[in-house]
Amino acid sequence: MSLKLVLRKTVLPGLFLIWFCATVCGQTPVEQALSLNQSGLVWQKKGEFDKALADFTQAIALDPQNPEFPFNRAYTYFKQKKYDLALADYSRTIALNPADAKAFRWRGIVWSWKDDYDRAMIDLNKAIELDSNLAEAYKDRAILWKNRNEYDKAIADYSRSLEINPKDAEAWTKRGSLWYEKNQDDQVIVDCTRAIELDPKGAQAYYYRGLSWKAKQQYDKAIADYNTAVKLDPRNALYHYYRGIALTWKDEYRKAIDDYSAAIALDPFYAHAYAKRAGAWDVLEDYSKAIVDYTWAMEFGLRDADIHHNRGQAYAGKRDWRRAIRDYDRSVELNPKLTEVYNRRGAAWSWVDDYDKAIADYTRAIELDPKFVLAYKNRGLARHVKKDYDQAIADYNRAIEMNAEYAEAYKARGECYEKKGDLQKAYDDTLKALELDPKNSSVQDTLLRLKKALKDK
Repeated sequence: MSLKLVLRKTVLPGLFLIWFCATVCGQTPVEQALSLNQSGLVWQKKGEFDKALADFTQAIALDPQNPEFPFNRAYTYFKQKKYDLALADYSRTIALNPADAKAFRWRGIVWSWKDDYDRAMIDLNKAIELDSNLAEAYKDRAILWKNRNEYDKAIADYSRSLEINPKDAEAWTKRGSLWYEKNQDDQVIVDCTRAIELDPKGAQAYYYRGLSWKAKQQYDKAIADYNTAVKLDPRNALYHYYRGIALTWKDEYRKAIDDYSAAIALDPFYAHAYAKRAGAWDVLEDYSKAIVDYTWAMEFGLRDADIHHNRGQAYAGKRDWRRAIRDYDRSVELNPKLTEVYNRRGAAWSWVDDYDKAIADYTRAIELDPKFVLAYKNRGLARHVKKDYDQAIADYNRAIEMNAEYAEAYKARGECYEKKGDLQKAYDDTLKALELDPKNSSVQDTLLRLKKALKDK
């Protein structure tokens, strides 16, 4: 056996025992407790929580009147998610020192982790009462106000914490996030910009500022902030998702799809990301992929009227009218006041030659929105096919009253007049349609035919 190994196995442990006895065994119980407390803090910092608990427990046994020891053990229990034990120790701390604001604050935090927000609020109020300069307590209470949707009170608490500590980048960011909830985008930008100045690596500040740039339709600035947020925290699905939304506003649908795909890769159950990617596929007229994504969005819980409407549109893009109608049906079941869905379902009924149902849907759309020009024109077309020319003309008249430059309505009304044998009115409407749409070859041909018919008459 080598000399080095002998020293390691025999001499060094002996030296440690001599040191331990000299430093601990000769101490009073109070002094031993203080040493164990310091040792526990070292273990706690290293994440060795069981060892920390052992030291704090011994310290409490040696000096049960020192409130610092149960306070430190409580935090260790909290890190281990043993919330009831943590509460017991914070309560013990408070019993030993009723003026300990930090103990009230931490007990409030533990109550919030147990979803007992009323008790959390009581403790945080007490912490602030005992120490009006405890900035962290204001921040913690602000979170509770936010959870109650009391944003003004939350903002007031963050403002107070910033008065105490104006260099707290997190507080600037959190207050900025609350301004966003109140649609105060200029305030969001001010607060998040200050947060970024203090901490350029705080991804959330870029994220919230990006949201407000997007709300102000400054999409390049929004994308720049999202780029930074993604660079700082590339595994945050939310940042990819919102950058994708900003990119769609710039008509950069392929890039948006890449971001939605990244969000889905990070969170495979992200229903809204599937829905947004489906919308991008829709714009690119890749309806099969859109339908797949809308279906996944529904699978993961997004089953509202809009998602059915949108998938119905994708089926309509594939000319799968029956499936489109089924989705439109479900959409109006969920929200009977979606005017556009009735109009689109009416169009689908027309494509399967069920004009009575089409007319019923267009009529419902008009009842919901009497100024819905397209619904008048579409109902006119359905009545036209049913040879109800007078009613069709009435619908076209209404559409033209609301939009005097509606070329399609003039063209369709002209066709009705021709069917009724009024060639002059047919010619006048077709001429107007051509003035509004001079490159329409079909209208050009119709006008030449009507001109000849009038001359031959």
